[in-house]
Amino acid sequence: MSSQKSSSSLNMTTGKPALLLLRFSIPLILGNIIQQLYGLGDMITVGRVLGDSSIAAIGTTGCIWGVMFAIASGFTGGLTILTTQRFGAKDYDGMRNSMVHAAVLSLTVAFIVTLFSVLFCKSMLSLLRTPPELIDDAETYLKILFYGTPLMILYNLQASFLRSVGNSKVPLYFLIFSCVVNLSCDILFLTQFGWGIAGVAWATNF
Repeated sequence: MSSQKSSSSLNMTTGKPALLLLRFSIPLILGNIIQQLYGLGDMITVGRVLGDSSIAAIGTTGCIWGVMFAIASGFTGGLTILTTQRFGAKDYDGMRNSMVHAAVLSLTVAFIVTLFSVLFCKSMLSLLRTPPELIDDAETYLKILFYGTPLMILYNLQASFLRSVGNSKVPLYFLIFSCVVNLSCDILFLTQFGWGIAGVAWATNF
């Protein structure tokens, strides 16, 4: 796990801090750009195949799903702070212990969040005053996304583990791969399988 073992990892404890931070942050910035491009491509595909009403239904879920995504990203990032500290101190046993505890806690939280979200999905949409003609599609889309919450949390956790040891490149490669897979599944599920808005949600989970 040391920097000597992987050319993708940076030793953040030696060298010029400004240069290290720049090299570490460039993949993060590129990742944010790619995610925005993926979202744009997703909406273009949905709009051409399913029409404006499906885009509107998906749009009504953005606030709720955005909060859940922020929780997953912030939670997993916070859990790996101890991993980063142990790695910097070359306490590899402590680092492994922190990773195990983070994984167990993440799975526990993922189960609780998924259960709560699925049970109260329609209530949350109603509180946001989702138009009646959109609420059924929005609920279908959002519930399927919530079923994938454990996968999303584990994905963010493994990316945070890699970043905690100075490796911000491999999470970017995973992100690029997942975006290509998601868009491919979008096209397949919508044009070949005819799954409608549910297919968009399943593609996102993949």
